[in-house]
Amino acid sequence: MDTNYGQFISKKFINTLFAITFAFLVVQYINEFTVGNNIIRIITTVLFLIALLITLYFHFVNRAFDYRKGHILKPLQKDMMKRLNFNGKGTVLDAGCHLGAYTIALSKTYKHAMITGVDHDTKLNCEINAKAEKVKKRTTFVEGSLSALGFKDNSFDAVTSCLAFSKAKVNTQGVTAALRVLKKGGTFCFVDDFDNPKHYNIEALIADLKKQGYRQVEYIAHLEDEDYVPKYVRTPFVYRHIGMLYGKK
Repeated sequence: MDTNYGQFISKKFINTLFAITFAFLVVQYINEFTVGNNIIRIITTVLFLIALLITLYFHFVNRAFDYRKGHILKPLQKDMMKRLNFNGKGTVLDAGCHLGAYTIALSKTYKHAMITGVDHDTKLNCEINAKAEKVKKRTTFVEGSLSALGFKDNSFDAVTSCLAFSKAKVNTQGVTAALRVLKKGGTFCFVDDFDNPKHYNIEALIADLKKQGYRQVEYIAHLEDEDYVPKYVRTPFVYRHIGMLYGKK
């Protein structure tokens, strides 16, 4: 059984780009075999080349973020587990699990823990992936909102999230919801575009956590500058302003 962890850039978006590129090519051919207008020829050629370059760019972005190839996500998640500083016993929540890649990686690392992944509509595909990776017995997937997690307060020994809060448009609200279900003394590690002022005030967030009594709160900025991240993905609309927030409740 094969795993399917999806794409960083959605398949629908990539298919739309391919369709637009093909449409410019069709218009160009129609012009060549009918009116033969030079202005149309120039415009369609330029637009075709632009669309082709954009399509190829996002194709290579998806290759860079392909979990099976491990160029970006695997080293990132390995560092997250290191910073999570979890002792491997108890319960872990992966908030925003998407198709379960990080949740399953947690299960394979922490063989004596029960791992739960939560996202809005990916439960079936996650379970298929967990079965393929042989971790289904210790891995549970739940459908739910990241801004209002359906778990009791202080339910998990560790809580983590990888590039999920801003994609779900919950931002600081998502961080607060995830920390609500963390036990006293539990550890957390979140990666998101925390350096993006449109989504977060990271200084205020860190100060608030410390005021609430969270211990060992640390922050690493600009993860997009790590050596394993290709320069061509370090753009505001792909992978920028990425930071890691971690600590202990």
